[in-house]
Amino acid sequence: MASVTTNMDINVLANITLESLKVGLQPLTKWSTGFRSDARQNDSAKVFVNSMTLDANDFDVATNNYEDVGDDTTLGVDVALSDKIKKTAFVDEEDYSKIDIQKKLADLGYAVANEAVKRTYDKLVVATFGAGTVVGASTAFTFDDLIDLEVEADDAGLDDGRVCLLANTYMANLKKDNLLVATMQQERAPGQSWTYFEEIAGFDVLKSSLFKSSTPATGENVVGFYTDSSALGLAMGTPAYTGEGDVDVATVMDESGIGLQLRRHYDRATGGWYLNAVMLFGTEVLRSAGLKLLTSV
Repeated sequence: MASVTTNMDINVLANITLESLKVGLQPLTKWSTGFRSDARQNDSAKVFVNSMTLDANDFDVATNNYEDVGDDTTLGVDVALSDKIKKTAFVDEEDYSKIDIQKKLADLGYAVANEAVKRTYDKLVVATFGAGTVVGASTAFTFDDLIDLEVEADDAGLDDGRVCLLANTYMANLKKDNLLVATMQQERAPGQSWTYFEEIAGFDVLKSSLFKSSTPATGENVVGFYTDSSALGLAMGTPAYTGEGDVDVATVMDESGIGLQLRRHYDRATGGWYLNAVMLFGTEVLRSAGLKLLTSV
């Protein structure tokens, strides 16, 4: 049987990989993001951070005319595409008719995304956070605690793009909260599981074991954090390809700008196909006041 990869257009393969990449990047999507195509490592992408303020006032031609913007700024920050993240898979020609190529491609996309998330969390050491909040033990963490965090975030002036990331044990106890379960059951199909909560107490609530394992510098009592869109700037890009030879290359992006490059080539020596998923990535902390550490004690 002919190779599954040779029977599929490289752009089709790349789009399958992209869909999995987007799923894996979901923990990062609330932060401010800039995109660049046909880039090289260490180029930069412009990340725009909106800082709309509530300082509207009376018109005055001398002191508050139509060209006086007050405290409002839309800040453009150049964030370096410092990392070139890739994942490679090899498919032996003997396995062409046996494997699920879509699953292989999905694994590639998710692996690249997972590494991007990990590198973002690596930047979040204690020094990057504003003042922390004690939330107590996981066994006592409930919907009420999330509401308290919402009030705290309101008072701190965090914007509407809020995320609360919790250690797995805290998320597990939240799922047992009868009030929250009853509320969410009205919005979800029967039997549908929760991998995250969307917009409860003003937050998208995620669980993660990766944050804790990626950031040992935050300390053993850290159980998560909450944040808003202005706290981090993320740069994502697709690399320029200047090579030649027996290589198929496809660069794909979705409507938001998230993209990757997929490369495919046949190795005559071993009789198999190599598939490479590649993206450029960078992270910069922009506003520590938008990052609040959560601790157990």
